[in-house]
Amino acid sequence: MPAHDVLMFAAACLMMVLTPGPNMIYLISRSICQGRKAGVTSLLGVVAGFWPWPVAVYYLLASALTFAIYWWDKRRATQGGWRVAENTLHLLSGCGGWPGALLAQRLLRHKNQKRPFRLWFWLTVLLNLALLLWFAYLWHK
Repeated sequence: MPAHDVLMFAAACLMMVLTPGPNMIYLISRSICQGRKAGVTSLLGVVAGFWPWPVAVYYLLASALTFAIYWWDKRRATQGGWRVAENTLHLLSGCGGWPGALLAQRLLRHKNQKRPFRLWFWLTVLLNLALLLWFAYLWHK
């Protein structure tokens, strides 16, 4: 099983802990009947209903900025010239831009071959999700 599937499953399990009981039954049944993508989509919808909107806006903006920087770095890689440091890309991912980074890696096929980069990327995703869950825990307290 690929590492990103395991990480997404772990993140989904942690997020499900934050949702009330009936929603868990809905999410599990949707995942079983309609597949993983439907379950993850439902999970994101349920979680979005409980989290403050400023957090969602922050993640959207951070993801858009990170995607744009990945795009710029990919463009510079093909044309030659000054590139963005990998540590900067990891910092952006760790600060909440990892959805945009993941999308850029898939769509632009950029920074998806180097194994050490991917390892550090997924570590920043885990760190970011852990901080997000901690924030959610404090929010619900």
